[in-house]
Amino acid sequence: MEVRKIGVMEWWSNGVMRMRMIGHRKSGRTSLRSPILQHSNTPALHSSSGVTLVELLVVIVIIATLAAILTPVIIRALERADVAKAKSDMASIVTAIQAYYREYGIMPTLDTNGDPDYTFAGKEGGAPFTTINPKRQHTIMDILRGINTTNNPRRIIFLEVPDSSMTGTDRNNATYVPADGYYLDPWGNPYFIVMDTDFDDQIGGFNGVLPGALGPHIISISPHGTGTFPGLKVGVMSLGPSPGNTNSFIKSW
Repeated sequence: MEVRKIGVMEWWSNGVMRMRMIGHRKSGRTSLRSPILQHSNTPALHSSSGVTLVELLVVIVIIATLAAILTPVIIRALERADVAKAKSDMASIVTAIQAYYREYGIMPTLDTNGDPDYTFAGKEGGAPFTTINPKRQHTIMDILRGINTTNNPRRIIFLEVPDSSMTGTDRNNATYVPADGYYLDPWGNPYFIVMDTDFDDQIGGFNGVLPGALGPHIISISPHGTGTFPGLKVGVMSLGPSPGNTNSFIKSW
């Protein structure tokens, strides 16, 4: 059958191009029409799969496991860093006192040169730690830092202490600020200092000052069990991360 006219009709509808072929028979009867073809100018959307609840739970379990493994490791590393800092601080104090002794021929104390050795401590309450007691660690720090010019008339700065190491709260909840003048260990407790103030070439005088079992402990580890350490002019101590625990105790010698 002869088709007299064939054409393509195109139009847009809602963003879609529509096409249709049209034709007419010679007899003028019903037109021959092809199926409508559609073209879209919108790219096809591809579905994407999301994270399932099971996958999310697996991730949470993995993170929790890693945290459980790494947390103790991190804590031990931080503790080792604090112990290393304490040892470095104590070495600096020893060096400063030795330098003062070479400069002045006496120990950096207010009035205890010639007296038996004594352990200089912090703000602990009660006798012998009264407000006017000269046997406190800050009196040594004032001299070494050049603040006390009566006992350091040449105004030599033998030791510099950062404010961060003079601020904290000790095991007895006593607070310290830079104006107090105490040198604190990384755990907020003042360093204990003993010097050879009786000039017998050894340090002693630990019992009755160090807290808990630490006094008897340090006496027990002395070479002759007498609480003295021959050949030492200065000793500096820290209670360490667990004050009162003899295994936590740190000493400079």
